[in-house]
Formats: sequence, C-alpha cells, structure tokens
Amino acid sequence: MNRNPFNQSLQELRSARTITVCAMMGAAALVLGAYSIYLTPTIKIGFSSLPNLFVAWLFGPAVGLIFNGTMDILKYFLKPVGGFFPPLTLVTMIAGTIYGFFFYGKRLTFRRVLAALARELAFSLRPLDQLMAGAQEGSQGPVADFFRACRQAFAAGGRESW
Repeated sequence: MNRNPFNQSLQELRSARTITVCAMMGAAALVLGAYSIYLTPTIKIGFSSLPNLFVAWLFGPAVGLIFNGTMDILKYFLKPVGGFFPPLTLVTMIAGTIYGFFFYGKRLTFRRVLAALARELAFSLRPLDQLMAGAQEGSQGPVADFFRACRQAFAAGGRESW
C-alpha cells in the first residue's frame, strides 16, 4: 500500500465516484458563488470555497489541487469580476493541496482545521496573495516585475508579447 497521500489521492481520480462527487461539489460551489455578497467591487463574502474543502478532505491533495484550479477558472468564466490573473489561480490550487494534506484520510477535529487555516493564512497563501496583488497594483521589485510582465502578456492575448 502506498503511504504517500499525494499518490493515494491521484489513485482516487480513477474512481467514477470521485469524478461524480467532484461534479456535484462543483455545481454546489457555482451555486454558492452566485450568492456572494460584495462589500466592494473586489471584496466579497461568500461560501463557494466550502465544497473545495470537502473535496480536499474526501479525496486528498492531488484532487484538491485539480478541483480548486478548475473551479477558479469556471467561476471566473461564469461571473467575471476584474481581470483574470493566472498566478492567483495557482494560489487557490496551493490551498487545495494544503487542505488535502491536512485533512485527507484523517478525522476532522477542531485543532486540525485551525492548524490548516493557520498554515494557509500565515505561511503560504497570504504572502503569495499579497505578492500577486502587488504585481497587479504596481509594487516594485524583480518578483513583482515578473508577475506584472506575466499579467501584461496574458492581457495582450498571446505568446508574441513574451
């Protein structure tokens, strides 16, 4: 038996049950996303990420990574708010992976959920999120310049602008 949770999660993708549950969770995420409350044009309160957490818990980090990335893109196409910035999709994919490693095959406890949230907020996603937002808003530095160039290339519509 393989002990690596990422490889076990990849094996889950072979099951029709996994694909079916992911489709149902995706539909639930899209419906929940339609009922978000926008405080400002860029700040919203919503519950559309709850199905993402359930998928990561049920099927692990690999399925969580794929599901979160797919749902981020689908949500943007169904209800675009602002411009599409692919590095922010990577941030949501990392979140699915983190939650998958914390929850997959384990009993959900309050301490485990808090640990996963703390890990996400403190160490990886918030700094990445701020870095990506800074690249969009005009901060300085080589990393921000790189992400700004990526954003401009995607906005230009192709590889010729690279």
